[in-house]
Amino acid sequence: MKPVALGLLVLVVVLALTPAAADGAPLLPPSVDHWFGTDRLGRDLFARCVAGSGASLGAALGAASVAMVLGTALGALGGYLGGAVDRLLVAALDLLTATPRLLVLLAVVGLLRSPDAERGWLVLSVLALTSWMPVARVVRAQALSLRSREFVLAAVATGLSPRAVARRHVLPHALAPAWAQAAMVVAGALLAEAALSYLGLGAGGATPTWGGLVAEGRPVLRAAPWVALFPAACGTVTVLVAAAIGESLSRSSRAA
Repeated sequence: MKPVALGLLVLVVVLALTPAAADGAPLLPPSVDHWFGTDRLGRDLFARCVAGSGASLGAALGAASVAMVLGTALGALGGYLGGAVDRLLVAALDLLTATPRLLVLLAVVGLLRSPDAERGWLVLSVLALTSWMPVARVVRAQALSLRSREFVLAAVATGLSPRAVARRHVLPHALAPAWAQAAMVVAGALLAEAALSYLGLGAGGATPTWGGLVAEGRPVLRAAPWVALFPAACGTVTVLVAAAIGESLSRSSRAA
């Protein structure tokens, strides 16, 4: 599964660098000239899907990057230091995990009506701040199991500070499962971004996104189903690829 997932990921990146095709008549079906057909304005749908991959993948990868850094740091510190720090981290994780993520996204993005130029950064920030919890849980569990290991106790005996021990000896061993969770975060962020874009709360402006393209195809779904089908397929395949990579990394970390 891992080679297939990596191959599909490479295909997505290559397609994102493919030059756009010329526009044609409105609602043309898929053909040699227009692989995905055209939309209501005659724009090449394949080119629109490729352009939308930048915004959708950018938001998902940005959220996963912030979640990786924030979740790894907090999980390592809470798991290794224990005590009040760990209890505070667990309380925050339980509270944030119990809160419906999509409702938080809709509330924040809907209430903070920012201009189209700034809405993409707002969506990225909200996605990132609601995505770090799974990474923190996994890293915390690893830190709890590592802090009683011999090499960690030896480092403590040499006089290293708790932060130095966590940074040098605990954190490197907790990164493998954290990467697996980061891939899952990418999949979840893609779905959340697509839902926001479908509801008109995405990046906005002239920037296409996969969810926004699906919403644009809704009025002509019966007459020209390809207008919504192909953007939805792009998002679905990318989510499945990210989930497959995360599952492969998770199995590798358990086997190590």
